Amino acid sequence: MKLVKEIEELLYFHECLTVPNFGSFLVNKTGAKVNIKRGAFISPKRKVSFNILIQQNDGILAKYVSSRKNISYDEALKEIDNTVKIWLKKIKIDTLIFKNIGEFYLNVENKICFQAYNTINFSHSFFGLEDFDRLPLSGRELKISTNKETNTKNIIMDNDKKENLAFEPESKSSAKKSRFKIVAIITSLIVLSICGYYFGDEYIQNERIRSTEIAQKKIKNDVQKATYDIGSISSLELSLKADIETIENNEVFIESGDFYSVIAGSFRDEKNAEKLLNKLKLEGFKASFAKNSPSGLFRVAYGRLKTKREAYQLLNFVKFTLELDAWYLVE
Repeated sequence: MKLVKEIEELLYFHECLTVPNFGSFLVNKTGAKVNIKRGAFISPKRKVSFNILIQQNDGILAKYVSSRKNISYDEALKEIDNTVKIWLKKIKIDTLIFKNIGEFYLNVENKICFQAYNTINFSHSFFGLEDFDRLPLSGRELKISTNKETNTKNIIMDNDKKENLAFEPESKSSAKKSRFKIVAIITSLIVLSICGYYFGDEYIQNERIRSTEIAQKKIKNDVQKATYDIGSISSLELSLKADIETIENNEVFIESGDFYSVIAGSFRDEKNAEKLLNKLKLEGFKASFAKNSPSGLFRVAYGRLKTKREAYQLLNFVKFTLELDAWYLVE
């Protein structure tokens, strides 16, 4: 979609980016957080929000478009204005998706709302661990941990006889043993590294061949896709687990528990969501409904997985191999 890529690139360097006659994207820093009860570790981020009231042109986007496309500033403003008119028309009938940024939709009161994806940290200066969850300790584990702490005693060395306390250095035999242990550990690490490199490289090569074959089938079909339509491709068989339960009247029930979903699209109309769901199933995906958005949008997923690793594999396959729009959701 026009201008979306330019907006994404500018969000890395600006805390406020205004799209004239549309609104402003705001980027705020959040520090690292730890939720001990839930076992959640949240890394520092730059999160995106949107303010529809700030619409006055600040010149950043127009200047960037002008320099990138080698056109005049006024021509860049006209291109932005035409694009905004297209966005506003689309929002009235469907969800407007900005890849890697978020999605716009109309609420019940017919007002434009923004749902940020926050899957990208819009900063080049943050690095380190990503977000992760650790299951809290159970009551029994906490009790054991507490007992260990209370049973720990300080060892005091008494010297009632006022004798000289001296420590003898290690003997030569013990020194040789320690050296032998170090050599054995280093040798084991070298062997494990070689094995890991060989088998890991073989796995990567197999995945590349598989991805290339799928991409060739996709090119052969010559499918033209919009950012909100996945097009038509050959049937694929994916070894993913995303079981759902159905009953005779074709109603779909979402499994209870934690899932990692790869979202294909969000719809205000449930019928449109069902059309996309059926289309994905015909093309070989184990698609299903995901958890509805806070605003009540019906979300359709390429797959709902039990593990984060499977979800990331599917997300990378859809985005980089099939070059389709998708984003990651933890349910």
